[in-house]
Amino acid sequence: NRSRAGRLAARAAALARRARDEPVLAFALQALGESTDDPDVVRAVSVEALALAHRLNGRAVAYGPTAGEAIACGATHNLAEVDAHRSLPTAIEWQQRALLLCEEEGDRRITAANSARLGLLHLLAGDVPAATGPIQRATAMVTGPLTARWEDIVALAQAQLLHHRGRTGEARAAYGALIASAMAGRRGLHVSLGSCG
Repeated sequence: NRSRAGRLAARAAALARRARDEPVLAFALQALGESTDDPDVVRAVSVEALALAHRLNGRAVAYGPTAGEAIACGATHNLAEVDAHRSLPTAIEWQQRALLLCEEEGDRRITAANSARLGLLHLLAGDVPAATGPIQRATAMVTGPLTARWEDIVALAQAQLLHHRGRTGEARAAYGALIASAMAGRRGLHVSLGSCG
């Protein structure tokens, strides 16, 4: 439930700001940027989270997702998402930065998801050749059945790429596998996205 997640992230940000807990504040702002539909709020909180992330880089934290590198990757992706509705070239630049940041962070799952997201932006721009490399790279990083959101993102990108290449039978099967897995895991957003393919 995105609206509930947004309210909780805003509350967490307010509490962290009062406590002057920069890692938690940065994480809450990044989560708020991911959970709200208001593009101006997404941009403002993501820019603030990114600034905090730069200050946090290298600082030891108790919870990995509050590390500066992790926050920077998430906040940069949020900026790519919001710019996808305004300027695809700008969104692609942001997403390329997000991919570089998560590669530096070293989390294979996040790298795969952000590589797939880069490919999806290229598909949105109508550039199938540019989308192919990032999506194939992301797909190669998924080595098991679909069980989590990041794998759903990769599966959606692969299905979209097949669709754009005119391989409709394979795309239909890929969408079906994504929908079945997402339904089994109660990941409603990816059921919806897979159904739109």
